[in-house]
Parts: sequence; C-alpha cells; structure tokens
Amino acid sequence: MQERYRLYRRENGIYYLEEVATRKQESLKTKHRSEAMGLLSARNQASAHPTLNLALARTYLLGRSPELWD
Repeated sequence: MQERYRLYRRENGIYYLEEVATRKQESLKTKHRSEAMGLLSARNQASAHPTLNLALARTYLLGRSPELWD
C-alpha cells in the first residue's frame, strides 16, 4: 500500500508533511528528525486503518469520561 503522506525538510531546517494526492503541505513545527518521523508514521497509520483509529478513540474517551456512554 502506498503511503498517503511524505516527509521533507525545508532549508530552514523545519520538517513538513505533504499529502501525496493533493500535494497539500503542513508544517510539523519541529527540527528533530526522530520526532518528525514519529509524526509521519502516526499520520500514515491513521490513514491506513481508520476503523481501528475510531475504536481506539472510543476506548480512550470511555476511560476518561465514562458518563459519555451512559
């Protein structure tokens, strides 16, 4: 499966994401490669498994606010 986002660094040293299909660019607001790679990985995993993300979000919300599900 092709990844949805790619990572690049501008001359000022800040890392950016680019969505492959739309070429929309977004700053990651970091100069640290390891942090940028983690954010890139999270974005690509989120786009690859949207159903899993929804289930995880519900689980986290239930843990934080049980009254939401009453």
